[in-house]
Amino acid sequence: MTTEPIKIKKSENLEEKVENKIEGKTNNKKDIMTIGTYVFIILMIVILIGLSMYSSGLEQDLSNTKWDYKLEKKAHNETVNMLYATSLELSNISSVINETNSRYLEIESKYKSIYNDYNKTSDDLGNANKEIITLNDKISDLEKEIDLYKNGDKYHLSKQTYEVAKSFWENDKTDENEYINDTYNCMDFAADFIKNAKNEGIYCGLAYVRYDGGAHALVIIPTLNKGLVYLEPQNDSEYSSFNVGSLLKLKSGDKVVKSILKIY
Repeated sequence: MTTEPIKIKKSENLEEKVENKIEGKTNNKKDIMTIGTYVFIILMIVILIGLSMYSSGLEQDLSNTKWDYKLEKKAHNETVNMLYATSLELSNISSVINETNSRYLEIESKYKSIYNDYNKTSDDLGNANKEIITLNDKISDLEKEIDLYKNGDKYHLSKQTYEVAKSFWENDKTDENEYINDTYNCMDFAADFIKNAKNEGIYCGLAYVRYDGGAHALVIIPTLNKGLVYLEPQNDSEYSSFNVGSLLKLKSGDKVVKSILKIY
């Protein structure tokens, strides 16, 4: 009988202990939950601060990017304008180059034409000088021959009429000879005609005619009834009148006579 109350007391103490433990655990859980909540709140605050700072950095970067974009756009526009201006300038330069090339080709063409004319003129002048030298030599020879001819008997028998002289040159064959420049020219025709006339008793002489750019040889025949006759020995054509200022008829064209040297 005495033992049962003791057992009941122990049981009550045990229950209290259990209840106290349970309450302690409950309190511990509440404390843990409270701490966790605080930690979560702190973490959220840190995250929000970080996001705010990150957002602020992004805004700053965006602002900087916008500014850089404006600067780049301005630089781009300036570059485009500069390229456009350069394009216009290059177009103008191209036009100037084309115009210069055209002028160069025109000048080059004129130069070639003038150069060719110069060469031709130089050649013609050289040939004319050679012909003048040859004519001067032949004139000297003719002068000597005419001096001998004047001293002969035929000089006194040569006072012929126009008809006698014309009959001679119409039958003379000198005009049938071939003209060869620098070999057989006007001076040779005149010299052969005079020789043939001398052999037939016809008195005649040489007319050395000068014009701008050259000279020419004709034959002069004095006649009793028509005066002095000027004859072209290359084709037997005669001049009705012939003086300084008259036209000398040549194959290259008519030339104005500047002077006449008569050699008998």
